[in-house]
Amino acid sequence: MVPMTPRARSPWLAAPVVLLLSARAPAQTRAPAFRLDPSVDIPVFGLSVPVLASWFIAAELRPPYCAPRCDPATVNAFDRGAAGNYNPTVGYVADATAVGIDLLALSAVAIAEGFPNAAVDGTVVIESVMVANSVAILMNFAMQRPRPSVYGDAAPLDERTGGLAAMSSFSGHTANAFAATLATFQVLRRVASPGAAYTALGVGLTLSTFVGVSRVISGSHFPSDVLAGAAVGASVGWLVPALHASPVRVAPMALGTTGGGLSVAGAF
Repeated sequence: MVPMTPRARSPWLAAPVVLLLSARAPAQTRAPAFRLDPSVDIPVFGLSVPVLASWFIAAELRPPYCAPRCDPATVNAFDRGAAGNYNPTVGYVADATAVGIDLLALSAVAIAEGFPNAAVDGTVVIESVMVANSVAILMNFAMQRPRPSVYGDAAPLDERTGGLAAMSSFSGHTANAFAATLATFQVLRRVASPGAAYTALGVGLTLSTFVGVSRVISGSHFPSDVLAGAAVGASVGWLVPALHASPVRVAPMALGTTGGGLSVAGAF
């Protein structure tokens, strides 16, 4: 593994202190921010785990259609400037930062709530990350878009001709980071002070943006891949907690002598 330079590590080394201190605001409730619901949690884990596990066979899939070197002229104008990028050191920094965001998110929830409430809300954050990554993996399998590094000669030949070289669309790292950030914000704004919640949001969005930019510089994704990852991750980070806060119930409903139907009840 290529060592990370001090300059490369600096964007997220200071973040744990800022985020964890911001989460020390006194809790406003003794209950968790959300509640677990088997009708949501079992499908999330049951469907996400196999999809996440499938990533381990991605390297064995067919290489990009244009490998070992694709023509940059075939890339759309918005993404063309990233064609040929390759910087593995920045890629390692992005990997570490994405993992760091997840750990910071769970640590912030734990400090703000303590056990056992943090176990409940931490599970919601984890589910958000799992769903975001699962969507990214499925899209990558479906799209088979060559990575920017395949459009040049800087990357080693084995990297440009492996199955992972066709996994550019969209960025799972970015989706992961934004999902963790938004889900954590959803928790903290219910159990901590507004200052703690919005400080965590600001730190999380900054680090998530850093992850996205780093994935472009490293040659792993095009800008459009990162934007798509950010949009999906933020949406999932908002939707999954909402499903735990506002369950929707569908039940049969009698309509007198005219027949019947279905009633949908929930709080939105």
